[in-house]
Amino acid sequence: MAGVATGAGAAGAALLLHALLPVLIVAGIIGVPAAGFYYLGKSKGERKALGPGSNDY
Repeated sequence: MAGVATGAGAAGAALLLHALLPVLIVAGIIGVPAAGFYYLGKSKGERKALGPGSNDY
């Protein structure tokens, strides 16, 4: 009985991961460039406050 329960749990976890994976991939594809545009859109002073990098341009 315990073997069946753990098997069902593993299958459920795999199914959940399989369902969430495309969402996470799309979020990553959209999120990373969006964060980059947000960072680049800031003025020089704000950019220094936001994160590392000593690009004086």
